[in-house]
Amino acid sequence: MTTLEQKVSVRLRPYQAQVARAVLDSVFHRRGLTFTVEMARQAGKNEISAHL
Repeated sequence: MTTLEQKVSVRLRPYQAQVARAVLDSVFHRRGLTFTVEMARQAGKNEISAHL
């Protein structure tokens, strides 16, 4: 289990993990970035949001 998976307590697919890592990096380093995520339907966008 990776550090990311420990923080969000769920196993994400690689393309979901990439988004989650970027968001968590912004949060933990207080960067205050704004993210726009574009994924195909059924790709798990809501799943990422719910776990973050």
